[in-house]
Parts: sequence; structure tokens; C-alpha cells
Amino acid sequence: MAFNSDPELRTARNRLEARSAELRERVSRVRLDLQRAHQPLPKELSEAAVAVENDEILEAIEESALGELERIEKAISRIDAGRFAVCEVCGAHIPAARHDAVPYATQCERCAAR
Repeated sequence: MAFNSDPELRTARNRLEARSAELRERVSRVRLDLQRAHQPLPKELSEAAVAVENDEILEAIEESALGELERIEKAISRIDAGRFAVCEVCGAHIPAARHDAVPYATQCERCAAR
């Protein structure tokens, strides 16, 4: 890992790593729930239908968390490469305020709005 003395980058990295840890924990809990480690699928049809609906919600939560984890990993790689604050589309500077709002932003506001 490349060391960077820029306090804004250190802060951004710490925020990204903390969020990553939260999401990994969420994915772990969702996967446990989906495995029915604590409770098998109910035998009554209506209760089983509710459980299956809940599973669909859990799968959506997992998919969302995994997508965000991917974006976070990319942002951390961009920090390491010294490209965190550079728009991938036009090369313009991405202001710290944008990263405060969207910590894994890869585009400046103008390019993101296109």
C-alpha cells in the first residue's frame, strides 16, 4: 500500500475502509440468514411464502452491498495509484466535497451529470 501524507486522502481511505468493514459484516449476516443456519423454511405454505419473500429482499441487500464494496475497492486502488481525485472521463479534479457526498466517485460532477 502506498503511503500518502495528504490528510484528506487519509480521511477518505479511513472512511472507505470503515464502510467496507460494515458492508462485509452485512453480507456475512445476510448469507447466514439465507443459509437458514438458525431456522429452516417453515412447513406452512403462507409462512414459507413470507420467508421466500424475505429471502428475495436479503438477496437484493446482498447484491447492493457487494456492488458498493466493489466501488469502494476501486476507490482505494485509485488512492494508492494517486488518481483518487482525478475524473476518469475528462481528467478534471474531483473536489473533496464531491467525495464527501459520494466517497467512491470516479467522475467529476459535470461528467457524472452527462
